[in-house]
Amino acid sequence: MDKEYLFNRVTTANGPQLVAILLEELIDSLKKAAKSTELKDEEEAKVYIAKGKDILAELMSTLEGTSEIAVNLRSLYLFVNRLMTEGINNKSSVKFEEAIKVLGPLLEGWQQLGEDVSKTASPQQQRAKVTGLTYGKNQLNEYILDDDNKWKKG
Repeated sequence: MDKEYLFNRVTTANGPQLVAILLEELIDSLKKAAKSTELKDEEEAKVYIAKGKDILAELMSTLEGTSEIAVNLRSLYLFVNRLMTEGINNKSSVKFEEAIKVLGPLLEGWQQLGEDVSKTASPQQQRAKVTGLTYGKNQLNEYILDDDNKWKKG
């Protein structure tokens, strides 16, 4: 996916759409890992699985509390993580394909929720705060666009 396109998607997405983007990237990583495994390129498969596990960690970090939804999503993400681990340890693309099948309906649900939120949100709710990061030598700065359209340090 083109980085500029992805940047634009992320900066204009609502919460559910951000989760959907992460799930799309996770599924893409799993597809690439499966293909690499079939081609017997174990090192490349490991790179894609590492990326997938990073995405899973990010998804897990968004879950708060012990609500039924949080508990079920946490269990689902852990199951996918286990499939990924089994796939890489056993050099089995089948495990990656199983994980994709598990994540597919979840992705569709988040995409639909993102569309619904976009359609029903008021103009004020649709106007999300914009954030950005700047990188300097040995430092990372975060900036936020406030309600007056002025940048301030985050």
